[in-house]
Amino acid sequence: MDSIDLLPDPLHDGWILSCQCGCKEIRPAAETTWLDFEVLALSEIRFQVTCLSCGGQARLDASEDERDVPEEAVSG
Repeated sequence: MDSIDLLPDPLHDGWILSCQCGCKEIRPAAETTWLDFEVLALSEIRFQVTCLSCGGQARLDASEDERDVPEEAVSG
């Protein structure tokens, strides 16, 4: 698995996904899909994230403070 980071974005009350290839996406809380990443919920707090630019993947866990991520982060 490659390195993809999910970080909170307090300016937009949303999320930032960043891949080691340089692809980065900021998603405000009001948005429900990602454009440059595919995010699949594996469980309530675990996600499979794929960078659509390079194909890199990571499995990410949401902390207790981030548990609202599953329904909003999953793209389809």
